[in-house]
Order: sequence, then C-alpha cells, then structure tokens
Amino acid sequence: MSRRLLLIGAAAALLVPAVPAHAQTASQTTTPAQTRRSETCTGSQDSRGTEGRSAVWNMCLQSEGSHARLDVECWGGAVLWDRTRCRAKGDFEIRKNNEVIKAGSYDSTSDADGYLRLVDRFAFNCQGAGDYTFAINGYFTFTAGGHVRMPQERSTVTTHMC
Repeated sequence: MSRRLLLIGAAAALLVPAVPAHAQTASQTTTPAQTRRSETCTGSQDSRGTEGRSAVWNMCLQSEGSHARLDVECWGGAVLWDRTRCRAKGDFEIRKNNEVIKAGSYDSTSDADGYLRLVDRFAFNCQGAGDYTFAINGYFTFTAGGHVRMPQERSTVTTHMC
C-alpha cells in the first residue's frame, strides 16, 4: 500500500508545473531602484506574456561615459523554464530637466542564451549638471513564438549627473 502511495505521489509531482526562479510571485516582479557609484538603475522588471514567455529587464543611467543601458534576460517554458532567444524593439528618449537631448529607436536580438545588453545606442553628450532621465517603451518577441510588452507606456530612470 505505501509503495502505491509513493508512486501516486511521484506521478502527481510530475504534473505540477515548475516555476522558474525569476518568476516566483507577482509581488516579486520588481525590486527597488539601485544606485551605484556612477549609475542609477531601475529594479528588475518581469514582463510576462502568454504562451509561457517572460522578459526580465532593467535599465540604468551611467554618469561615467554618459550613456544609458538596457539589460534583458528572455525566458520561455511551460513545465521547465529556460532562457531563450528574443528580440527587443521600441523607442527611447534621454532628457535633461525634461528637455529631450536624444531620441531614437532600438531593435536588437539577444544571444542564444537569451541575454541582451544594449549600451552604445543610448550614448549621449552631457550638457551640464541637471536631472537626466532615460525613458523607454517597447516589446519583446521570441523566436519560439509569442511576445511580451513592457508594462508601462514609458519606463524611466532619473538621476542628477554631469
């Protein structure tokens, strides 16, 4: 009898979907903004879509070198989750004291392991001391199918620099 219960319990465990470490609960989808010596970053954002797709991303403003950065990890799965190739596409603005000093679009594909770091596209010239804001919007598409939008119309990070 105990062997039968053990086998039934093991079979039931296989039916419970595994949740990736990056996707524990909805309350853990963002972390507080972080400030390092020369950069200010948003917390990690977990944008989820249908078809078992997730993009975990954050954005930073760096005063040394005057550039902004977007880091992305793309995930896919149903029972077992793993990083997967994706494409990030959208537009951005860099503002000083609410005046746009650079704007454009971005469109880039992650490596085969689902990692993407965009830096050069967001380089800008400092225009004196002030409050600089990096703002983006966009979406992620997955080579295996499906897409995920960034949750807000425009995500931002702001810091005093230059």
